[in-house]
Parts: sequence; C-alpha cells; structure tokens
Amino acid sequence: MPASPSTASRSTRCSTRAGCPTPTSRSPSWAWAQTPRSLDGSGPLPTLYAALYLETIAFMCEQMGVTYDEVRPDHKVVPASRDLDVAAGHIAAGTVGSTEWRWHAIVDGKPFLTLAIIWTMEPDLPQYAGRDEWTIHFKGKPEMIVTLNLVEPDEPGVRTTAGQYVTAGPALRAIEAVVAAPAGIFEPPVFAPFRMDR
Repeated sequence: MPASPSTASRSTRCSTRAGCPTPTSRSPSWAWAQTPRSLDGSGPLPTLYAALYLETIAFMCEQMGVTYDEVRPDHKVVPASRDLDVAAGHIAAGTVGSTEWRWHAIVDGKPFLTLAIIWTMEPDLPQYAGRDEWTIHFKGKPEMIVTLNLVEPDEPGVRTTAGQYVTAGPALRAIEAVVAAPAGIFEPPVFAPFRMDR
C-alpha cells in the first residue's frame, strides 16, 4: 500500500530573500515586528492564510479520495531572539521574528495530512538551521522524506527569482490544457491514486 502524505512543509528564510513582507508594511499579510500576543489565532492573519492554503489541503484529500472530518489550526509564533536589522527593516528582540502556520486535516480523530508554512527572519536558530525549502514526509509503507530546494538563476541581468519562476511557470504551462478542456472545473488526471484502508 502506498504511503500517505502526512506532513508537507515549506520553510522560507526571509532575511535573505527578496519579496518577503516588510516590517513597515500595513498589509495584513505580514507579522514581523508585532508583539507575539497580537497573533492569537483569531485575527486577520490566520483568516488570510487559511483562505490561501486550506484549498491545498482540500484538493490533496479530494484527489486521494479522502474525506476529512475537520481542519485544526496549530499555529506558532517565535519571538526574535535579538534585534534584527535585515533588508526588510528593523525587528526588535521579543517581537515576531518567525511564524509557523500549520493546519491538520483530521480523519477518524487523527491527523491525516499536515500543511505547514514556516517563515523566519532568523534562519540560524536551531529549529530552522539547515532546513530545506520544501519537505514532504510520507508515513506508511514505505516511509519516505522528499526535499526540494530552489537554485537562484545566475544569468547576468536577470532579476527574476527562482520563486517567481516556480510560481508563474505552472500557471502559464497550464493555459493550453485548460483552454482545450471541456467546460467546467479542470482537474489534472491522477494515475493510480492513494487508497486508504480503514
């Protein structure tokens, strides 16, 4: 029986990457430099990220023929261990330096699939040092861990980042298949999908 994807996580080291939210931004999508208690799990940030990422859990479970009972949030805020002066601005010690947005799809009272989005301004902290950008941990028979890291382009004069390529590329590549498909919601074909034995 194939293993089930139980954990998928993305880790981004914002202190060294372009395009990360800035501490001075007024957008609800940032958390840097706020007091940790201001992110209690019920404000605009959890709502925003749920809107962005819960469709990923829904799509994955649907493709595997799994109906989950609920999705449980399990978020964590890590205060900055020291004053940080990064490309995005100043983050005072004790304010938000890292965020871990995590959701568990619950089946029969147990987590079946977990999605975690981790952003940090302190990639040298023990819990973040050496982490891969994407990690998928399959628990089952066989158990597997798949990692993926992006390599930034080294072409002179090219300002497009690897993250921008990987974001725009699939959407552009899908245009031809979507246009050729019949009316309705287009879903990519899945060969021999996961089947859960209860």
